[in-house]
Amino acid sequence: FPSHDICSSFILFLRSYTSGTLSFRDDRLLSVLDKFLLFVVMTIIIWGPYLSIHPLTLSIFIGVQLLIALIVLIIGLLIVRKYKYDSSDEITYFQLLSSAFPFGLLFLFNIMMLRSDTIMIDLMNGPEEAGRYMMSYRFFEAIIMIAYLMSNILLPSFARYYNNVVVLQKVFNSGFRTAFSFFIILIGAILVLRNEIMLTVYGALGGEQLFVFSLMIISSFFFSLQYVTGSFLTSMERLRFLISISVSGLILNLSLNFFLIPLYGSLGAAFSSILTQFIVLILQSYFVIRLLNDRKTLQ
Repeated sequence: FPSHDICSSFILFLRSYTSGTLSFRDDRLLSVLDKFLLFVVMTIIIWGPYLSIHPLTLSIFIGVQLLIALIVLIIGLLIVRKYKYDSSDEITYFQLLSSAFPFGLLFLFNIMMLRSDTIMIDLMNGPEEAGRYMMSYRFFEAIIMIAYLMSNILLPSFARYYNNVVVLQKVFNSGFRTAFSFFIILIGAILVLRNEIMLTVYGALGGEQLFVFSLMIISSFFFSLQYVTGSFLTSMERLRFLISISVSGLILNLSLNFFLIPLYGSLGAAFSSILTQFIVLILQSYFVIRLLNDRKTLQ
């Protein structure tokens, strides 16, 4: 999963470059090529003679996805390489790559922090325990995707009022309160209906699984608010703060998982997740408050 996410991230980066150069035909090609290839390959595997030789497993499906992502990434690199540059444009191109590197580094650390739980559970307690954790993690991902969509609106709003401290404070307060109110209601409703949700999706479950589910849902609340504070710090060009916090969160998460997973399995990973996301949110909020109160840093 992490390898596929990394390839997908590079594909998105190449797509942003193709659309930025107004090469919309290439952008459309890269946007549908991986889905088309996955559809073709899986159709051949399912309806072809392969199943009579070897059963289709989850590992094979993930391997096919990774292989297709690598192929599309190579095609994207070849497409971008064909673009013609003047000497001045070439300098701008490399400047663009260097300026985008911190964003890629930040994304990499965040992905490692989010994905390390399942990998460590699988290595320490086996795939069955990792599967139980993934039951709750899927809901975690679904909730934070809503926060991601919200950040796409907040980020340009913060950047627009970069030099207007008074308006910037109002925009941030409004965005944070809106996100807090929305997600507290959503999380509360999910926790109240957690029994019905888990029974509907997975069938009969034990009390420990519901506890893991509850912890992961609360963890998603903290992570969702990070999209607000993180978008603000990104718009203020404080990537050094964000990367430092992300690295600290990754180290904390790995350390907690190393001690808690062998003892408590998926429950230990859930405790690690909720504590890590809470601390990361507190650190990001501290830098946001410091920036908003120090007018000189914003002018």
